[in-house]
Formats: sequence, structure tokens, C-alpha cells
Amino acid sequence: MRIGIISNASSAAIGGPARTVEELAATFTAHGHRVDTICWPRAGRSAPLTAYHFALTLARLVLWRCDVVHVHNCFVGLAAACGARLLTGCKVCFSLHTSLPTDSMGSVMRRPLSNANRYRSFLLRKADALTAVSQFIVDQFREAGWVDLDAVTVVSSGADFRNAFDDQRCYTPQPPPHSVLRLLSAGVLAWRWKLDGHIRALRCLAACRDVLGDFEFSIAGDGPLQSELEIEVKNLHLETKVRLLGNVTDMRLYFSHTDAYLQFFENEGCSLALLEALSHGLPVVGSGKGGSGAILQGLDGVLVLDGTEAEVVEQFRHKVVLSGWLGSRSRYARPSLSNYSWDSVCEQYLKVFREC
Repeated sequence: MRIGIISNASSAAIGGPARTVEELAATFTAHGHRVDTICWPRAGRSAPLTAYHFALTLARLVLWRCDVVHVHNCFVGLAAACGARLLTGCKVCFSLHTSLPTDSMGSVMRRPLSNANRYRSFLLRKADALTAVSQFIVDQFREAGWVDLDAVTVVSSGADFRNAFDDQRCYTPQPPPHSVLRLLSAGVLAWRWKLDGHIRALRCLAACRDVLGDFEFSIAGDGPLQSELEIEVKNLHLETKVRLLGNVTDMRLYFSHTDAYLQFFENEGCSLALLEALSHGLPVVGSGKGGSGAILQGLDGVLVLDGTEAEVVEQFRHKVVLSGWLGSRSRYARPSLSNYSWDSVCEQYLKVFREC
């Protein structure tokens, strides 16, 4: 099968769509399919650049003669895919990532669509009520809601769980004496709800500074809201404790040097960085809301905190810090997350491609 994949590179600071497409393409190729990938750059709202990339994408899709064009989280690429559909007869499949399918993680959520109204009502329902993706994505969909597609899928993101961990349920590595507790979080600073999640984590750490000991909190992600995050760091007097890493294209480089992963986003769909942190066995403290909450519930080495900001801070102080849980430096094997492997995710997509 010839598969064309179009993705948006705007989230490349944390991997996101760009990294996902890289993994999908490699897995499709390993299963004997031919793949061409197109990653839309950060062209902003420049009309000439958008027109140029539209023409380039359409030409590549037509020349490639794809059987299926898979548009992943990229609303601006839908028009080019639909143009290729008219010219070559290829199928067009649009996907969003979520961790909340209706029945089980291995299921495929697919609905053939014959007109724009059915497409609009289906995707908005999933985006608002099920996938918990940001309002930005919903707004972008409304701008491109006229397109006609063959299928819409809502499939979980993935991670490499094949060699992620040994068979031990839990082990505690021997930390060097007087070592600093290393904490990590990742989230693009382009949306308010991402910023709010980072700020919530910062306030938890600031409130527990008297009992936390020496720590370092690294935040990966850049974007237009970074200045507001920097101001919050200064207001909380955490300048010596917080590192803003900026653009990080591969979070896996940091996981082996991290003691715990923090994720307090309440409107997350299915975080690639979170899945990869889990695949590396890291302890995780996170929100129980959105798609992330569905991933975290019931896993070893995970603490889920819910409630108002004051309640979350209080829970963090007692359950995470004073209990000694955060300082244990334990790592956890999580075989139940094999449903999130790239092989499993690709099989879900292939099923959709064959059916449409």
C-alpha cells in the first residue's frame, strides 16, 4: 500500500505530530508499505508561504499516486489532500490522537463521511467531549470544515515499549550521594491550558520547597507564552531551581537523567511525551482530567491529583513529598501499556485504511 502522511510541524518542540509521523512512517515501512511524509513547516498565517506549501504538497501527492493520504492533526493540509483525492481518486483519512476510545484501547474509532455536515458534527463531538484536545484545534477545524473525507479516526498516540524495561515490577536504582532530585515536564507554550499546567506544577514545588530538599525542575517547550512562564518562575523565586529547555525535538534524551515526570495539563488528549516517560519507567505525578487521566489511572508508580489548585498543592505536599514517594527514585515496568506500542497504533490505522 502506498501511504502519504501529512502532518503539522508546529508541535515539533516536544516531538508531537512531527515525531509521531516519523515513528508511524518507520513502522509502516517495516510492515512492507511504501510511505511518503510531508511535514508542514511553521509558516504562520503567511498567505504566500501557505499557497507555496499547498502547491508543493498537492504535486507530491499526485506524483506519488498514494492509495491513502493520512492527514494527522494537520488541518491546513486537508485542502491539499482533498485536491489529490479529486485528481487521483486516493482515499483521505483524517486523524486525531486520543487516549479515550469508546470501548478499549485497541479499538478503532472510524466513521465514513459523505458530506461536510456529518464530518463537522462528528469531529466536534469527539474534540469537545472525548479527545479533550485544545480549543485551538477545534477552531482550526471550523476553518477547514468544508472538506469531504473518507474516514475520520480517533486513535491513541504511541511509544516504544519493546525494550522499555526489564521484567521487574519495580526497582530502585542507587542514587549518588547528595544527588539533586531531577524533575521534568514537557508542553508547548502555545496554548493557555499548557501554560496553566506548567504554572500549577511550579506552584506545587514552590509550596513544598521547605520539605522538598534540593531539586531541579526542567520544562521542555517553547512558544509565545514563554515570557509569562518566565515571569511566574521569578515571582515564585524559583530561578535557581527551574530550567527552561526550549525547543526539544526528542524528549527521550532526558528520561534517563530524570527521577520523576510531572504533567498537570487538564485538557490533554494523548501526550507522546507522557507515554514515553511511562515507557521509561519514570514515576509520574499528573492530572486525572482529560486523556492523560485515562492513561494514568491504575498504573504502578503513578499519583493522580485532582481538585482546585489549593487542593492539588496540598495533595502534592502530603502524598508526593512528605510521604517520601517522590524521593524514592524507583522505576516501574508497565506491560499493560503495550496497547500503546507503535505496532498496535499502526495496525489500527491500517485497519481504517483497508476499510475506507
